[in-house]
Amino acid sequence: MMEFNRGNKICIANTYQCYLKAGLAHLEEDLRISCNMSFPLGIKLVRGAYMEVERRQSFNKGLPDPICTNYALTNEAYDKAVQRLLYLAGDLSHLVVFATHNFDSVKKIAVHSNLPKSVYFAQINGMADPISFGLIHSGHQSLKLIPCGSVADVVPWLARRVQENSVALERVSWDKLLIRKELYRRFRNVVRK
Repeated sequence: MMEFNRGNKICIANTYQCYLKAGLAHLEEDLRISCNMSFPLGIKLVRGAYMEVERRQSFNKGLPDPICTNYALTNEAYDKAVQRLLYLAGDLSHLVVFATHNFDSVKKIAVHSNLPKSVYFAQINGMADPISFGLIHSGHQSLKLIPCGSVADVVPWLARRVQENSVALERVSWDKLLIRKELYRRFRNVVRK
């Protein structure tokens, strides 16, 4: 990042996994280094999706569990990281991507009217699409991650996202309800014409 992230051109970003007990400390350390060495960070903030893999690897190596003990602590870490980054938002030279499907997190961030153009939201295509559309409609920048590759590579990757994201299944019902409402609205408009 020090070599390639210069001025408004940020080419390299790091993902900060908030389910890791040390996730917030990693972010703070990188912010300190970038400040001391005068280069902007590329930051993608996520709750995380490799819990079981990391737990298994730590266990196999005889290391302590690096994962927050529950989802509430992961949310707390994510919220603290968000607050830290929003604190910097006024003079933010960093690229920040808040990658989340969590409606409450998006709502807390989106109410800030002073978000610079270097702040984005991101969701996986096909997941939390109403959140993405709402963000765009309200003037925020929203990115959609489109997984690509062989079925053998993509399906396990998507399955991990759904498995690690327990609210994803609850959101499917919400998405279906919103789709039904929109279909009804469009049908009603066609019938009126």
